[in-house]
Amino acid sequence: MRKKLSRSILATDATPIAGGATRAEASESLVDELFRCADARGRHVQLDQDESEAIIHNDPKQNYRIPQDEIDQLGLSLPWQVENAYQFRQSAHINLQEMRALKKEVEKFTKGVPGVPFVQTVFCDSQVVVGAQAKGRSSSFKLNGVLRAMLPYLVVSRCSLSLAWIGTHFN
Repeated sequence: MRKKLSRSILATDATPIAGGATRAEASESLVDELFRCADARGRHVQLDQDESEAIIHNDPKQNYRIPQDEIDQLGLSLPWQVENAYQFRQSAHINLQEMRALKKEVEKFTKGVPGVPFVQTVFCDSQVVVGAQAKGRSSSFKLNGVLRAMLPYLVVSRCSLSLAWIGTHFN
């Protein structure tokens, strides 16, 4: 891999009406391990249900990662600094708001970045967002719209995202 891993870890979260992000600095070895734990294939999850009730189809070809205790505990132990907190203009489905929160942070950290390729590690407690971003698409037309809107920022900045799923109570 030719891209360098960013030494900072970003964590995004959202509710139907608000969103936000935090950032923490980490060692190079820790970021390397998190990159290995990140979801690279996506998963089959339905958008029209609550994430707590989302159906994950049991496809034997898929490797479903359950957040490891180490990742959850890492979420509690890192020295997080609040990056952003905001209200959304409209209330919407939680999965759309989670993806919009990620997009907002991508817009923010790619502005003014020279074209040096890098990978940004992101903690997210939404399996739908992690899976759709890893796969690059979703069965949801609305989620695909947010993914498409995020793409120019990633291409121009030569940035890639490495999303790791973390338990909701630890994010």
